[in-house]
Amino acid sequence: MLNRKLSSIDSWIRHEYKCPGCSRTLDTRGWMIPGMRCLAELVCPDCDRRFYGDLPYGHGLYYPCLIDTETGTVECGTTSGEWFATWLGNSYRSRSSDSVAISVQEYSDVDQPIFLNCLDTLYGHSLLKLLNIHRYREAYPEHGLVVLIPSCFEWFVPEYVDVVLSVD
Repeated sequence: MLNRKLSSIDSWIRHEYKCPGCSRTLDTRGWMIPGMRCLAELVCPDCDRRFYGDLPYGHGLYYPCLIDTETGTVECGTTSGEWFATWLGNSYRSRSSDSVAISVQEYSDVDQPIFLNCLDTLYGHSLLKLLNIHRYREAYPEHGLVVLIPSCFEWFVPEYVDVVLSVD
């Protein structure tokens, strides 16, 4: 059930990225979560260049970065976000194809899910993201909640969360 619902997310992804080469709006081809980042898989309809771009989430709201998948070149919308661009470039260069075990606990059917990625390189940041779950439940009660967390936080997830995805 969850796979079917999450596979349709591509149509919901919104971004404002343009190709650095020809300025055409990039087409969304998918999405991925390589840790704390939420990225759209993007392709230029004219020159066929491929990119990953930050989705409007977390720091990606303020410092959206675009990385060319062939060259690894990162562009960031603002100079104040250079640190965020550097993190993306470093993580892309050190990426791995190793699989990661994900524990899935589905407590109820998910309709119109809000996906909350609580992964972060810092323990305290993960905790702060997890504490935001209540805000989404109150503001959007008609939506289901899907939460991605470090496994050490499983005990802390509220009972009203519909799906918990945990990684070690």
